[in-house]
Amino acid sequence: MGEKYRLFGVQEFTISLTKGKDTSLFSPGGIFIEGKLNLEKLERSIQKLVNESDAMRFVFERDETTNTIYQRVLDSYRYKLDVRDLVGETKEEKEEYLKKDFYKATEKIEYLPDGNVKWCCILYRYSDKEYGLWLAMSHILADGLSIANAITRIVLRYNGIPLPPVSSYLEYIKEQYKLETNPECAKLREPVIESLKSYVPPVDYSEMGRVKSYYRELVTLDITELKKFARANKMSVFYCTLFMFHAAIAATYNAKDSLIGVAVGIRKLKDKLSIGEFLTGYIDRNTFSEDSSLQEMAVKCKYRYLDESKEDIAVYDTIKQGTEFILAYQNFGNAPKKIKMGKAVAKLYDNIEKFIKPINWASLSLDAYESGDELALMAGFDDELFDDETLNRMKNAFIIANKGLSGRDMSFKEYCELVKSSSK
Repeated sequence: MGEKYRLFGVQEFTISLTKGKDTSLFSPGGIFIEGKLNLEKLERSIQKLVNESDAMRFVFERDETTNTIYQRVLDSYRYKLDVRDLVGETKEEKEEYLKKDFYKATEKIEYLPDGNVKWCCILYRYSDKEYGLWLAMSHILADGLSIANAITRIVLRYNGIPLPPVSSYLEYIKEQYKLETNPECAKLREPVIESLKSYVPPVDYSEMGRVKSYYRELVTLDITELKKFARANKMSVFYCTLFMFHAAIAATYNAKDSLIGVAVGIRKLKDKLSIGEFLTGYIDRNTFSEDSSLQEMAVKCKYRYLDESKEDIAVYDTIKQGTEFILAYQNFGNAPKKIKMGKAVAKLYDNIEKFIKPINWASLSLDAYESGDELALMAGFDDELFDDETLNRMKNAFIIANKGLSGRDMSFKEYCELVKSSSK
């Protein structure tokens, strides 16, 4: 039996997002494949991923003496390709069958301490020349190997392309342990944590997560002009998105203070060197005044969180600060819509939100996907607390914030008035 390791801060926070002690969110991803597929070759490609990524071999168990969950890494794990034929006359009927079957399959990875690997990979067969390859992984581990990167790596291996080694998730965990106990790190975290104590949430979402709700698209923005603003200010679109989330929260709830839990990693689909990098997390706070310039405040987001040399310091501790708003960001670069896969061609599912199982969202979870000149904002939220009026106001707030950064600058007061008038 391998050595036991306790959970660390970000993992504990991930479990808390569904208000469950033993359950965790899972991250799904899928590609639609057209053409002739070599199933044995595909199985070998997935097995190589299992062999080289220790995140694929983590299991969780409960210590009956202390009643705590621990994790360990299996020396090996044998994967057998799971091929399932879809039932239905039309593609729509087959995808509905896929969705329900995939939901059921992911139930086996939701409960943590059962000693089994926390992922599943299924090949769904539409016909002899049409397939759907789906991978789901507990989010407590998906930060060790993102779903997008895992699927990409499978495709590249299938194509016979040499790849650099995957970084070890276990080594990452050990580094987090050191950060927890390092006196210098604790000293650096103190002022950050202290500054957050005065935060008052703009809305009471203490009942969030009581009912299950779906993950869906909030809005997709054209960021052609936004990227020009970012380049002019030597900042990434990520920081622009982070600020727009702050502004949208403030305008939606008539607030002047917002606190966001940020989860961000470098995960470009076509950048092989980024495969295996880990997610980092921190808390970001923004306060507004009526005469504040949107563009000036957006630029400040770039410099607010400590400094670049210390970005890993406060990861485990500050992310546990209570907030109802979580932002996760991924940049897919200008990845092609279709990817060569041997003699076949693969593409990402356009309607990924349909295949994400309803869960008890304990926060407004906003996923931002940058691809080319588009920024898709996907959200998971509690329907009982986010009514249509609130969602419409937040959608308009993002659209207007994008315009405020991309074109004529405006004050925060003017911004809020525009959001209010557009939402009537």
